Amino acid sequence: MLKYSDIKEVLDQHTLRELIINYSNRQRINKEKNEEVASEVVEGLAFDSDILPGNYITKFGILLSALLNSGTVDGLDIARRILNLYRYNKSQEVIVATQYIDLLNTKDIDPILFSYIMNGLIAIANATEIPGYGFKLDTDFGSINVTKANEVLDIDEINADNRRQLCHQVTSNALLDYPDMYGAYYYIPQAFDGCLEHSVLINPDRNQVIDLANNSAMNLKVWKSIYSTPTFTIKGSDFKELYNQTLHEYGEHIHMAALEEVRRIRKK
Repeated sequence: MLKYSDIKEVLDQHTLRELIINYSNRQRINKEKNEEVASEVVEGLAFDSDILPGNYITKFGILLSALLNSGTVDGLDIARRILNLYRYNKSQEVIVATQYIDLLNTKDIDPILFSYIMNGLIAIANATEIPGYGFKLDTDFGSINVTKANEVLDIDEINADNRRQLCHQVTSNALLDYPDMYGAYYYIPQAFDGCLEHSVLINPDRNQVIDLANNSAMNLKVWKSIYSTPTFTIKGSDFKELYNQTLHEYGEHIHMAALEEVRRIRKK
């Protein structure tokens, strides 16, 4: 477990800004690696990829959905061969599914587009909405019930602009309020290459993983079966102590990504 002496040793040699720049650069490189492979796949499938919106990962999702929904043997065969050739990581589809469920819940996408996208996820056979509860996903990893994180915690929903792509910050803020829960830091494989570094809140008493950034919650045992062991975990009470010590001595607000950078530097 990280100690305050570890944080102090690193912050005496590096600014917090330097730590976050290191993290951001690594995320950028991981995204570029994934995009590079996706571009090869898309250019191999599409005559004119420029007519498709978004980056290459988005274009790939559209093309894959079209192939899987074509209803033809040739379309399905092409999809399987392409995915096998480029070693597609289907495990990332679970977190992608929760992201689109969140977009549907906030009305940022309509039900027709949602259905089209979900039908383009090979590891998810069905996504069924259960009124008043959430969604049930029938997946290659078993049945997964997805509920809203704010409802699980019995709090107001966090505005989307203040949580999406801010997982480390919102998880850290939650740890300050829930001393008996844990923050967990994961390296989640992307579709083709690289990893997404992602923080979630864990409630061991209720066997729940709570992804505040995507406003989703699911069974912890199922989550672990998909994404294995986190790089590190920290109890809320321990995080609060480290947070307050760092704030007092350095005037800096640490969060999960900063702790991961401390861990990485200390490991070298």
